This record gives sequence, C-alpha cells and structure tokens, in this order.
Amino acid sequence: MALLMALNAFGIDAILPALDAVALDLGAQGNDRQFVVGAYLLAAGFGTLIPGAFADRFGRRPVLFTALAAYIVLSAACALATSFEMLVALRALHGFFAAGIIALPPAIIRDRVGGDKMARMMSLIFVIFLLVPAVAPSIGQGVLLLLGDWRWIFVTMAVFGSLMSVWVYAVSYTHLTLPTNRE
Repeated sequence: MALLMALNAFGIDAILPALDAVALDLGAQGNDRQFVVGAYLLAAGFGTLIPGAFADRFGRRPVLFTALAAYIVLSAACALATSFEMLVALRALHGFFAAGIIALPPAIIRDRVGGDKMARMMSLIFVIFLLVPAVAPSIGQGVLLLLGDWRWIFVTMAVFGSLMSVWVYAVSYTHLTLPTNRE
C-alpha cells in the first residue's frame, strides 16, 4: 500500500529535473513548464473525490487496477507527447485517473485491519509516501544521465506502474484465494 501511494508521489516529482529539457524540446515559453507538475497536482486533487464512490459500488480491487492501468497508459502517452499543450493535457488526465492509487490504499487498510495495527500501518505508509518526494527527483536525474531524454522518465513511471500492478495482483490474488472464516 505504501508503494502504491509512493507511485503517485513519484509521478509528481520525478519529472522535476527535466522541466527545462521538456520546455526546450516542446517549445514552452517562460515558466509555462511548471504546468507539467501543476496540471497533475490539480487534477489529482479533484480526482481523489471519485474513486471512493466507485470503490464502494464496484469494489476496491477493480477500481485500483483501473487507476493503475490509467497510470501506466498515461505515463506512456506522456512519453510520446508531441507538443507542450498535449503533454499538459495528458498530465492532467494522468493525475486525475491516478488519484485512485493514492485514495484507495487507506480505505483498503481500514477494510482489513483496525485499532493499533491500522495506526502503525498508516504511519508506515505515510512515512514512505513522504520520503519519495525527496528521492524521486534524484531518480529522475539518474534517468536523464543514463538515458539522456526526459521521455524516459515517463517510461520509467510506466515500468514502475507495471511492476506495482503485477505485485498488487499477486498479493490480492493470494489473499482472495485463501479461505476465510466468514461464513
């Protein structure tokens, strides 16, 4: 759950070292390059209002996997953006649909555990979530140094999203196939 929430923080902060390269490559004027981050944050803020209602109606798992799929697809789409306006629009969609990966983990934990155990788990999740913004720009800079193009940062986001999807699927499949005492 902590790494799911960290995935969203990574989506925000990994691109920071590449903002100048994005602006140069796509022809953004002045400080317009900031919209790459601002559009994601603003849309994610509005997006967090949606997944809870859908998760209550359709279940946590399908909504979480939809959010992960959107994160992966829109990360890849951002890597293929051909104009600055297109990138900003894709980042807004990216933030909006990826909001589920930040809104659902606390709900999943509240569904599964309670009391002190829930408090400890939530504390751990938020510590990891708060550490990622400090590390993500360094990872983004490393991607720039190794691969040389800002588009690879979005590819890295898609790869991390794919790895998290596989892990969440494996863990949730294991928990769903175990017998329960609820009869």
